[in-house]
Amino acid sequence: QIPLSNFTRDTSAIANINPVYGIVSNMGILLWCVAASTCAFAAMMHKTFKSKINFYFLLTSALLSSYLMFDDLFLIHEKFSVKAGLNEEVVFVFLGVAIVTYLIYFRKLILQTNAIMLLIALVFFALSILSDFSEQWLKMQLGHWKYLIEDGAKWIGIVFWCSYHLHTSYYFTKRSLRMTDI
Repeated sequence: QIPLSNFTRDTSAIANINPVYGIVSNMGILLWCVAASTCAFAAMMHKTFKSKINFYFLLTSALLSSYLMFDDLFLIHEKFSVKAGLNEEVVFVFLGVAIVTYLIYFRKLILQTNAIMLLIALVFFALSILSDFSEQWLKMQLGHWKYLIEDGAKWIGIVFWCSYHLHTSYYFTKRSLRMTDI
C-alpha cells in the first residue's frame, strides 16, 4: 500500500524537507560507495594479474565497504535488525567480528600499506559506536552537540576508510602493473 512515487522520488521531496538535511550522512554513503567500487575494480584487475592475496583482500574490502554503505543507506542495524528480531548490539558484535577477522587474515598485506590510515578510521568508528552506546549520558552533558561527536567521528572514520582503500587499491595495482610490464 506504499505509493510507487515513494520509491522513485528524492527523500527530501517526499518528506518536504530541505535537501541539505542529512548531507553529512549522504556524503558518507557516497564515500562508502567510492571505497567499495574502487576496491571491486582493483580486485577485478588483480584477478587478471593472478595476484590471489591482493584479489581476495580487495574483494573482501569491497564487500565490507558495500555492507557498510547499505547499512548506512537503509539503516540496517537501526531499523531492519530490530524487525528481524536482532538487537542492535548483536549487529555491532557481528560487524566487529567481521572486521577483526579481516584485519587478522590480511594483517601481512595491511602492514605493507599505509595502515595508519586504516587504524585512524577504526579508532573513529569505535568512538562513534561508543558515543552511540552512551547516548543518554552524552545528551545530558552536551545536548544536541552529542550528534557532532557521534556523527563527526563516523564521518572522519569514513573519510579515512575511503582514503585508505583508494590509496591501497592504487598502490597494489601500480605495483602489479610494474611486475607484469603491461
